[in-house]
Amino acid sequence: MEPFVRAACSVLERIAGGRADRRALELLGTTFPTACMNLAARISGDLQGEVVYSMSSETAKKLAKLLAGEGTEGFGRMTGKGLAAFGGMLVEATEELLGRDGMICEMGRPTVFQGLNVEFSTADPALAVSVDTEAGQVDINLAVRDGRQYQSKNDRDSAAA
Repeated sequence: MEPFVRAACSVLERIAGGRADRRALELLGTTFPTACMNLAARISGDLQGEVVYSMSSETAKKLAKLLAGEGTEGFGRMTGKGLAAFGGMLVEATEELLGRDGMICEMGRPTVFQGLNVEFSTADPALAVSVDTEAGQVDINLAVRDGRQYQSKNDRDSAAA
C-alpha cells in the first residue's frame, strides 16, 4: 500500500500545491463503496489486482481544472482529459516507486468513470487510505495479492501438465 500512497501524495502535491495529508489505513473487504468519480486500474506482475482512486465530483473538477488550465463546469471533455492525465501521472509515479522497492509491476491505463452509489467487488480484500489536499479528498482503494506466489503456482501447474 505504501508505494501507492507515496506516489499519490507526490502527484497530488504537484498538482494541487500544498501538502497531501494521509489518513489512517482501513480494511474494506472484497466489496466496497466509492465516491462518484473514479479512476480504476489493473495491476499485474509481482502484485496482481486493482487500484481505485475515488473522489467527489467537486475534487475531480478542481484537479482537472488545475491540470487542464481551463474551466470544467460539468463532467465534460476537459474534466475527462484532466482526470485521464491525473491517472497517467499516478500510474507512472507508482510504477517507479514499486520498481525502486524491487517489485516488477505493470499498471493499466486507468479507466475514468462516474456514477452514483458505485460499489466495487474484488477478488481480494481491499485496503484504503484517504489523502486530503487543497483540492479535496482522494481515496486510494487497493486490492492486490502477491503475484510472484501466484506465478510460481502456475509455473508448477504448467510443468506438471
